[in-house]
Amino acid sequence: MKKILSLVLVLAVALSTVAFAIAPVDAAYEAAKTYFEKADGKNMLALAKVLEIAEAGDSLIIDIRDAVDYEAGHIKGAVNIPFMEVVNHLDELPRDQRIIVICYSGQTAGQIVGSLRLGGFTAYTLSGGMGSVGEDVALETTVNAFVPAVNGELTENEKALLEAIRVSMTIPSGKNVIKVAALHENLKDYFVLDVRDKATFDKVHIEGAVNVPYLEMGGYIDQLPKDKTIAVVCNSGQQSSQTVAVLIAAGFDALNVQSGMNNGWNKAELPTVSTPVEEPAPTAETYTVKSGDCLWNIAKKLLGNGFRWKEIYELNKDIIKNPDLIYVGQVFKIPA
Repeated sequence: MKKILSLVLVLAVALSTVAFAIAPVDAAYEAAKTYFEKADGKNMLALAKVLEIAEAGDSLIIDIRDAVDYEAGHIKGAVNIPFMEVVNHLDELPRDQRIIVICYSGQTAGQIVGSLRLGGFTAYTLSGGMGSVGEDVALETTVNAFVPAVNGELTENEKALLEAIRVSMTIPSGKNVIKVAALHENLKDYFVLDVRDKATFDKVHIEGAVNVPYLEMGGYIDQLPKDKTIAVVCNSGQQSSQTVAVLIAAGFDALNVQSGMNNGWNKAELPTVSTPVEEPAPTAETYTVKSGDCLWNIAKKLLGNGFRWKEIYELNKDIIKNPDLIYVGQVFKIPA
């Protein structure tokens, strides 16, 4: 991690020589607070939708895999810009066009998409990456040329955000990822952030992990530690990779837990815990109205205090239309 931080520091120093009306890291920090609530389907598209988009030809599709794998077969119309080179084309990417990013599994594409969306681009990943593409899908082998876009003048905030994501995207491939074995061996050294939904988290999670569902992350940014490395985990590594990209741009030291809980931590059979299930509160007892009853004497008889008739009334408003008129045979819930 020291090497990563050193690299970020060098980049930060380099950027400090450029005059920005807004500090890039501050712009990214503020943008991070609204990033997650603006997520469109968690910024991931299924294969069928990507193939539809590819056929329409109205979006930029970037395949960030190695050139040899790209040339062996890729989605129709995709251009090849390897992962580490995307940062060199930030000024040439269209800001008024949808961008689809494709990698092997969806994790590295998630890092790119997290950065791009934070920087104001409309970007999505192919969920599951090329690993989701079956043999029944006809792939293209033509090498498509990348045509730089001509963008308009950026606002001061847009310029700052562009520089912030430039820093986050310059961290070497794999250096912002932690393998599950390494995390397990040094668990106490990390703040584990689980961005899965609460129900899934409650079933099984890493001991000590803090659960903040992906779409709720924006409201939790201010509570994240700046003095500890944040290890972000989700089901597959795709949502967490986006989260990590955003956090790095915003000034946090963050790592993506490789392959997530499903194909990473659980597959390695590493220890997990579950959230204890709370016993449901006992259901209210019921009472069947008898001849001569009124709410006062029911409350006096069952609750020991006639003045508690109002509690019975409030609990049964859907049944009791008039507290002075109750009928034999009605079944009331009785408060504890």
